Amino acid sequence: MVPVLRIFSTGVNADPELALERFRNYKNHELNIKITDFAGTFKSLGITPVRRKKSGARAAIIREKGVNGDREMAYALYLAGFDVKDVHMTDLITGRETLEEISMIVFVGGFSNSDVLGSAKVGPEYSDIMKKHV
Repeated sequence: MVPVLRIFSTGVNADPELALERFRNYKNHELNIKITDFAGTFKSLGITPVRRKKSGARAAIIREKGVNGDREMAYALYLAGFDVKDVHMTDLITGRETLEEISMIVFVGGFSNSDVLGSAKVGPEYSDIMKKHV
């Protein structure tokens, strides 16, 4: 029970009593998802997977060794109307790629290999690194 309880005791409300209460009650909140008018087709959503012209709205997917979900995200952004650019962190850091003409930046997750991006490292000491390249 302790490892599961830790999940509920992290974050802003890390009070052990509140964490235990959340743990005891999480199954009591039933999800009621009602999907109406969803036909499951591109046409019903007003999109087409065969777009051939650039839209001008550019999105960059930032990836690094060990990430996954980048291809799925690229396709989702493409269907949403973005022109998608795949950017590797190495290319960004060395200056081979820039984000000057990018409207949206997406960091995919799924660090299956390692945490090479340092996703858990946030704070003032890391903001200068990102400001330099973003």
